[in-house]
Amino acid sequence: MAKKKATKLPKTIAGVKLPKKVRKQGGALLAKVDTPLGRELLAAGLVAAGAALAQRGAVREAAAEAEGAVEDAAAKGARVAGQIGGIVGAAANAALDRLFGAGEAKDDRPAGPPPGSTAH
Repeated sequence: MAKKKATKLPKTIAGVKLPKKVRKQGGALLAKVDTPLGRELLAAGLVAAGAALAQRGAVREAAAEAEGAVEDAAAKGARVAGQIGGIVGAAANAALDRLFGAGEAKDDRPAGPPPGSTAH
């Protein structure tokens, strides 16, 4: 029986140079994956990774929707606050008009210096 040749990784992958230590460890890992049990474990890991990525995408979409809802609520709150401010301002103006008279500045004081003063 011939000795099986060890699996080796190339020195560069996609233009990235791999250190010798990484190539040796990667070769050992590939040798273990090249068995029926290794292939099954690799397939299970890939399925788990795919599920995690899909869930991550769903979480991102939900977060984006929630962020949009918060922004809409903030805009709506600002409009309501502006309306309330207008109502409160109008009520305050009406109360002041009722208390002091509408649009006229009443000055019941006589013109000139107060009586008994020496200012002329």
